[in-house]
Amino acid sequence: MNLQVLLCGVGGQGILFATRILSETAIRGGDAVIGSETHGMSQRGGSVTSHMKIGSHHGPLIKRGDADLLFCFEKTEIFANLTFLKRGGIAYIDAADLNFIPEKIQALLKEREIQIKYLDASAIALKMNAPVVLNQILIGFAAGSDGFPLSGDALKEVISDISPGRFKDLNIQAFEAGHRNNSVVEG
Repeated sequence: MNLQVLLCGVGGQGILFATRILSETAIRGGDAVIGSETHGMSQRGGSVTSHMKIGSHHGPLIKRGDADLLFCFEKTEIFANLTFLKRGGIAYIDAADLNFIPEKIQALLKEREIQIKYLDASAIALKMNAPVVLNQILIGFAAGSDGFPLSGDALKEVISDISPGRFKDLNIQAFEAGHRNNSVVEG
């Protein structure tokens, strides 16, 4: 598999843990993985990005216009990172709707055949009384979407294996909650 994935959000959203889950799943599937993270002011809620390449790649950073997938754990980070997606790429966003994206940008997305799949993962996490699991919810949502390249069962196994003991059950429940909500329509 050759896949380039960019994960973005703000400090405290578990972007690095989400990257670890996706990376470990690919490695267990026999693929090579390289990556790099940018932490910025992550301890103060600043931007965090993680570049991950699965397969045969040289260099860890994704060039603008080359990412196959984009995970946005904070919806406003889409504006800084959307240009990384290639034509026909897919973005998974924590958002209740796409009204925050201006019409001109939505028209450009349509022209470039970029799909936006969104789920209000934050609301689900709040209902679970665990806002820190929105990353697991969004991964579950992506895994339940058509064409997602990593197996939901394999992702769930990795989450179970690498989650700290006290968070294992909660992380699995969050993943399953996102997976059940895979019917939210693409924008």
